[in-house]
Amino acid sequence: MTVTQGTLRILHLGDLFFHRTLDVRASLTRLLDDLCGPEPGLGLEGIDLIVACGDFSWQADPVDLAACCRFFQDLTSALDLDMSDCLLVPGNHDVDWSYRVYDHWPISKDLIDETPTDLRYIDGKTLFILKQEDYPRRFGNFAEHLYKPLIGRSYPLEPSKQYQLFHHKPGNVCLLGLNSCERIDRFYNRRAGLNPLALADALRAARHENASLRIACWHHPVSGKDGLENESTVEQLISAGFRLFLHGHVHGDRRQDFLRNVGQTWFIGAGCFNRALIRGQVRVRLYNLIEWDADKDQVQVHQRIFNIFEDRWLPWK
Repeated sequence: MTVTQGTLRILHLGDLFFHRTLDVRASLTRLLDDLCGPEPGLGLEGIDLIVACGDFSWQADPVDLAACCRFFQDLTSALDLDMSDCLLVPGNHDVDWSYRVYDHWPISKDLIDETPTDLRYIDGKTLFILKQEDYPRRFGNFAEHLYKPLIGRSYPLEPSKQYQLFHHKPGNVCLLGLNSCERIDRFYNRRAGLNPLALADALRAARHENASLRIACWHHPVSGKDGLENESTVEQLISAGFRLFLHGHVHGDRRQDFLRNVGQTWFIGAGCFNRALIRGQVRVRLYNLIEWDADKDQVQVHQRIFNIFEDRWLPWK
């Protein structure tokens, strides 16, 4: 099937997990063959936007992030896009787990009493106390070794500034990128959420964008065991006119985990792009090609799943 031309086309990637031993050229070639090749490929003539929803490498290692940079540089070049046509948001694997953000002390009642609950973690006889001034620096490698080389500026480490809002004028689309991993660390790996100050500033700025379609993106799904702690933030975005919500971090294999819509509101998840085996469990390798027909105001999602036996991307039937 050849995708209908004359519509806005968004390449939606997630959980890329690039590493230094991965063959970047092979990964890129398979994707381009699927996007631009004949059936069972999509037969596209081009892409308008790229949205990548985090987990660019496994441990935010600078060498692995450099491999991911090469992929995006070659991908945008092959598709005749600029990095200004791309939206990148961090995932939980873009946190530098090796960066120490907790001091540890022998446990004592006085220390426990004087340390707020959300700034401490108790492990046996050891009390870990959060170093608040260092905590945002967990995203330092992502900011300096991926985001800055690709986008041209460093990703802000201050959580209240971690939003990206831009207007894609050719498609009259407003895109908003947020960080759902701001409060996640090695002790608390399921504290997904959106910073309220960043969200408030983003919504104020979005009021001035007269767009036909509004898209919000972050890493975690809205609901489920790894979902956002406060789902009401999504209601704020819906009230502000956002209709497409793109994310990654889908670890299941049920189709409804990746795609659901309620009326004109769509929740679209991407699976693993490069890595099929995580912690001993097989993950669905999936990316999306999203089409929006502005004249008909219709959304169509083409889910593409990787077939290891044929070594190619195919439609998920």
